Amino acid sequence: MKKSILLVEDEALLRRNITEMLNTINLWSVFEATDAVHALEIIDELKPDLVISDYKMPIMNGVDFLNNLRQKPAYINLPVVFLTAKMDISTEVTDNNVIILHKPFSFKALIENVKTIMEINKARE
Repeated sequence: MKKSILLVEDEALLRRNITEMLNTINLWSVFEATDAVHALEIIDELKPDLVISDYKMPIMNGVDFLNNLRQKPAYINLPVVFLTAKMDISTEVTDNNVIILHKPFSFKALIENVKTIMEINKARE
């Protein structure tokens, strides 16, 4: 069974591009959420192995999203990759299961991080 990724991105074009890029690898099932609120509504149904999320979104930012996510016991250790243009979020995000990729990021860097996370998850099983 393929591992799954929940992509949380409010910009439609970027969300579509990332989804298409991840799908070309054909290793993961990719599901989309338009914002953090939407992601929290569907996450229990999807049970993803990884979340890739924009950091600055309307309604709920990355820190609030992460805090809400970590309140659910099933997602305390769920890996999250934040995509951000904000240069210094390390003081806001101190979670060990979070990787930060700065925009503009290369798709190669994103793929490498996803592969590494998925390999670590597989080793833990």
